[in-house]
Amino acid sequence: MKPASDQMASKTRRKVAAWKQPGEHPQAYGLAGTIEPHALSRIRVLIVDDSRLDLAQLQNFLGKVEIDGMTTVSAHSLTGALEVLESQQIDLCFCDYLLEDGDAEQLFRATRNRGYATPFVAVTGMEKESALAEKLLHIGFDDVVLKADLPKANFHRIIRNSLLRAQHVNELVERALHDELTGIYNRRGILTRLREEMERARRLRLPISLIFVDADAFKALNDNHGHQTGDLALIHLAQVIGQAKQKSDILGRMGGDEFVLISPGAARVMADILMARVASAVRDRPLEVAGGFIRLAVSLGGATHAPDDPDIAMEDLLALADSQMYRSKRIGGPPRDRERRTQRHT
Repeated sequence: MKPASDQMASKTRRKVAAWKQPGEHPQAYGLAGTIEPHALSRIRVLIVDDSRLDLAQLQNFLGKVEIDGMTTVSAHSLTGALEVLESQQIDLCFCDYLLEDGDAEQLFRATRNRGYATPFVAVTGMEKESALAEKLLHIGFDDVVLKADLPKANFHRIIRNSLLRAQHVNELVERALHDELTGIYNRRGILTRLREEMERARRLRLPISLIFVDADAFKALNDNHGHQTGDLALIHLAQVIGQAKQKSDILGRMGGDEFVLISPGAARVMADILMARVASAVRDRPLEVAGGFIRLAVSLGGATHAPDDPDIAMEDLLALADSQMYRSKRIGGPPRDRERRTQRHT
C-alpha cells in the first residue's frame, strides 16, 4: 500500500514550508544535482533596482543568457518587489543592494518572514564588497555580484547554481516537515503551514478553519490486530481524509492517531460540510486486511476564525479545535453523532 501524500509543489516554489497544494509549478529538476534543460526555460527572474538604467542593463545581460523562454519581471523598490513575490511565482531574484525604501538584506528577510524561499543574488556597486558579501552569503544569499563585474559575469552559472542550492535546501526541508509513515505533513510541518495560513488570513481578511480528526478506539485496534495493522490504518486514514478534503485544504498528522486539516478561506458552514464529508468517507471506506475488513470511525472538532472576530493566537485556535474534538469523543454514539459543528472564536 502506498503512503498517502499531498502532491508537492515544484523544487523552486517560493514557500519554505507551505507550500501550495497540488497543481502548482511543474517539477523543474532532474536527479543527482542536475537541472533538466527544458526546466530552465520555465524560469521567471525578478530584477529589483531603483535605477531604471541599471535595471535595463541587468535585463540586457540576462537577455543574452542562452536559456530559451526565461522571462524577467522588474520592481523598483522593496515594496514593489514584495508585491511581485506575493502575486507571481518567482524562481530567482537579482536585487540591487541599496533601494529607495530599504536594501536587499531587508527584502530578503521580509521574504523569509513571509515564508518565501526564493533564491537571492545581490548586485552591488559598493567598492568594499568583501565584508558585505560575506555577511549576505552568511544569512542565505546565493551569490553577490559587483556591478562593475556584470559585463563578464557568468549568469548561466549563477542561475544554475542558485537553483541547485534551492533544490537541495527544499529536499531537506521536505524530509523534515513530512511524516515518514503517511507522507503528509508531520507536526512541525502542519504547524508551520497553520502559522503561514493564519498570517495570510489576517492580511487578506479571510476566514480560516481548523479541524482535528482523531481515530476512535485506536488502542483497541492495535491491541487486537497488532501495530502493523495500526500503521496500515493510519495510512488508510491519511488517504481517505486526503481524498475527502478540498484541493486547497492542508492535511497533517499531529502525532499518534490525530490528524489536522487546515481549510483556508473556509467559514463555519464550509467547515461543517468538510467535517461531515470526512466522517462519511471514513465510515464508508473500511480498511481492507487479510481475511476481511475493519471499519474505522473518527471524532472531529473544529474552530473557525472569521475576519471580524478578535485576533487569536495560533495556540488558542489549536486548543479550541482540540477541545471540540474531545467533546465529540466524550459524547460518543454513532459516527454521525460525533460530527460536531465548529465554533467560532469570540
